[in-house]
Amino acid sequence: MTHTPSHTALAWREMATAPTDGQEILLAVDGGTTPGYWHEQDGEDDYETGWWWFDKNEFGPCDPTHWMPLPSPPGTGP
Repeated sequence: MTHTPSHTALAWREMATAPTDGQEILLAVDGGTTPGYWHEQDGEDDYETGWWWFDKNEFGPCDPTHWMPLPSPPGTGP
């Protein structure tokens, strides 16, 4: 999973429009936010298909309500 910097306006979007290619995005989950991504179970792992949150070495499935692109790292965007 990689982050693709986005220079579009940061605004919450409906989950139906979220990328499902493994791109890391910001998810709105349970009244908070977390980085996350869509995982497609491919038969080589035990992780279910769906949205996953992550934080350092922890991760798990989640049910987000909205998403937005992650901002560009400092000094790399407009």
